[in-house]
Amino acid sequence: MLLMELSSNGIVNGGCAEEMEHLRRRSRLIYFAMFGAVLAALLVCMVVAGSFLGALLGVEISREIAGLFIASMLAMIGALSLFLREVYLAVITGNHNRR
Repeated sequence: MLLMELSSNGIVNGGCAEEMEHLRRRSRLIYFAMFGAVLAALLVCMVVAGSFLGALLGVEISREIAGLFIASMLAMIGALSLFLREVYLAVITGNHNRR
């Protein structure tokens, strides 16, 4: 909050504003990565529940279960890709690797 007030007053220099933009971008990537991981977990839960319900009720829902599983794997691939991108941005924009 303080940085937002400082930047609105024009006190923050260009380097700090650039770093804030990097942090905003990284936080957005982390948010979507977490969203994808949670979505994948929920879809896997639906796969398990659907499998048990299909077996208990004697209903053929194997195609729907397969579709849910494929969707969950795509969500997990997307989440891990976004997380990997965020880690890459953290490494190349961070101050820890500069001497």
